[in-house]
Parts: sequence; C-alpha cells; structure tokens
Amino acid sequence: MEILAIVIPGIILALLLSTWAHFADDRRSLAISIYVVFGLGALGLIGLGGLIALLAEQLNAQLEEDVFGFRSGLFMVAAGLAVGLALIPQFRQLLARVTPIKPTSMPDMVGLVFILVIPVVMIFTIDATFSDANGETEFGTVDNFALVAQTVLLVAIAFFAVGGAINRDFSSVRDRLGLHMPTMRQVVISIALVVPLLIISAIGAVLTDFFQPGFTDEIDDIVGEVTADLINVQGAILIGLSAGIGEEVLFRGAMQPTFGIVITSLVFMLIHVQYGFSFILLSLFATSVVFGIQRIKMNTTCCIITHATYNFVVVMLSVVAATQV
Repeated sequence: MEILAIVIPGIILALLLSTWAHFADDRRSLAISIYVVFGLGALGLIGLGGLIALLAEQLNAQLEEDVFGFRSGLFMVAAGLAVGLALIPQFRQLLARVTPIKPTSMPDMVGLVFILVIPVVMIFTIDATFSDANGETEFGTVDNFALVAQTVLLVAIAFFAVGGAINRDFSSVRDRLGLHMPTMRQVVISIALVVPLLIISAIGAVLTDFFQPGFTDEIDDIVGEVTADLINVQGAILIGLSAGIGEEVLFRGAMQPTFGIVITSLVFMLIHVQYGFSFILLSLFATSVVFGIQRIKMNTTCCIITHATYNFVVVMLSVVAATQV
C-alpha cells in the first residue's frame, strides 16, 4: 500500500538519524560527519534552488510545462537556509536563552534542522494549495488504515528521537515523553478543557469567515474531501485517537521539553496545511499552547485525553450536521 511506502521508510529513517545523532554526542568523528552531511545538503539546496529560480523561465519554456518554477527554486533556497541556520552554534546558543534546547547536543541540533525545515515546507505547501487558481489541487482521502499508520509513524519518531532503543530503556522513554497514568481529577479536568478549546476554535472560524469571506468554504471543501470516509462514529473515534496519541506523543511528549511551548506550537500550527493562512491557524496555535501548559501542569497522557476527546466531538458535530442536511 502507498501509505506503507511512506511509514516504513519513515520509521527506518527516524531510527538511523536518531542513532547517528545520539552516538555523535560522545564521538567527535560522528559529530563532524553530521556537520559535513547537513552542511553540504544546505549548500546544495541553496545553490541548486538559486539556479532553478534564475533559469526558471528558460527551463519551463524548453520543457513546455511548469516543472521548474521560480517558487520551487525559492523553496529549495529557503529549506537550505533553514538547515544551515540550525548548524550555527551561535544560533543554538541564542535559542537556548528562550528554550530548553542544549546548544551542544547533537540530537537537539538534528531535531532543530527538522523544526526549521518543516515550517518552510508547510508554508510553501499552503501557498501552493490555496493559490491554485484553477482548483486543480487534489487531496487523497484519508481512510482508517492511513490514520493508524500515521499514528504508528509519529509515535515511532518520538520514541527514537528521545533515544528509545538507543540509549534509553522503556521506562526512561515513558518518563521523558510524560506518559503517566492520570488521576481521576486529571481525567475530569482534561475532558472539561474540551469546552474552552471548542470556543477557541469557534472564534477562529468566525474571524476567518468575517475577514476572509469565501475562504471558509474553500477550507470546508478541502477538509471534507480529505475526511469524506470518516464522517461517522467510527471515524470520529479513529480521528480522535490517532491525532490525540500521535500528535501529542510527538509534539508535547518529545518536542516541547526540548524546544518549548512557542516553537512547538508554531510547528503544530503549520502542519495543518488544510486550513491555509487563516485565523483558524491562529486558533490552532492557541489550542497548542493550552496543550503545552497542560503538559507542564499534568502530563502528556492528559493532553492525549483532551485532544482525542476534542477531535471526537468535532467530528461528531459534523456527523450530526450531515444528517440534518
């Protein structure tokens, strides 16, 4: 299946990169190899991207199709600059003043590479998606298997990123990810948090509809296309569990203790490309901040409960709305 062609290599890549980075903390030769490989990658992206951007018009004219566009070249340059920025020790030292990142940690540096590249990828993806004047952008429909596979991938990335099966045993990985049994009081509070999150979401939707008229319909079309097979009770449960477990273990469990609430929330916001550049994205940022505070005050398990319940309620509201049509 196509999803397995992404998930299996993704898990293998996460294991290899994490092993390389964690061992590089104690081995200078491996640390140098990380700088060399990522440094050359950054220079390659900047050089090739700049060339494509400069020659875009001529190349496209020869190929008679828009394969090498200026935007593609600009994306490569931006991605290269993002990788290069993460490799600069002074930048990591500056970042360490406002986040828990360790400037000399190789795993933190490799993680920062992806933290900086992901927003670049998502920003260009959002721009390409919503600037398609002909409406030709197509989205695959997410099914039950894809949700499960996605959850497995995100959890595996989080597990290896914090050193699971590399230099941490299962117990220390669980503690590092904040996966602890919640008390009954914490469960009740976690479920109750769904109400303010729904209010935050509603505010974002209202502001988008008011300041960007017509944009809400475009977002609804995209979301509806992606989740067409999941607007039912089973889909609500799966969406709730997949997002709750996968996203919270990765973002609140693995990422936040290293990069802090703000950076984690920015990345969390930008991965939701289906909402475009809208006030809904800002509401997602606010929602992520709530999860971040919950992670600090409680644990990641509580974040999973809140996130899963919230997604379940949102999908069920869509199910009810669909039955009324």
